[in-house]
Amino acid sequence: MNTVSATLACLLGCMCIQLNAATSDPARATLLELGAYPGHSENRRGVISYYFDNRALCLGVNGKDSIVVNTDGSVKIGKTLTVNADTTVSVNTTLFAKEIRVQANPFPDYVFADDYRLLPLPELEAAIKRDRHLPGVPAAAEIAKDGLPVSEIVVKQMEKIEELTLHAIALNKANLALQAEVQRANERLAAIEARLAQQDGR
Repeated sequence: MNTVSATLACLLGCMCIQLNAATSDPARATLLELGAYPGHSENRRGVISYYFDNRALCLGVNGKDSIVVNTDGSVKIGKTLTVNADTTVSVNTTLFAKEIRVQANPFPDYVFADDYRLLPLPELEAAIKRDRHLPGVPAAAEIAKDGLPVSEIVVKQMEKIEELTLHAIALNKANLALQAEVQRANERLAAIEARLAQQDGR
């Protein structure tokens, strides 16, 4: 197939814009390139390409795909990642953000409900010894295989924090009760010692 191209050259220093209506490879048709010497494989530095590759819309920089939008609506940023089929956006690079909001429903205020069963500490200890991770939390092998589900982990972490808070409150009450019992025992002991001292002084 002959290449049919319409080239618009705007020479501002070494800047050039090239528009292609089609290429000899219909599976990889470059629609737009801009930068220094677009279309020259021997000098791809500074070139931004916008093209279709097997019906996926791609944005490439310096001959490398940076953003790929597939026909199913999924988006890939950076190098290709091995992801689940239901993944909508995959990013193989570091993200910096001022704030990220994640939908997490239901949030674990249910831990504070009167009918919530707080796992007793002996049962919790037994579960940790058996499974080597907290109950309800994905194991390390599962995270390594499928990735970290942020929303699920945030909910589970908050659930465990609230459970620990209830355990801390219960332990504090038990400690206060024990201190009060020790105080009463000390008072009884002091009273006994005082009576014995009076008897010895007679």
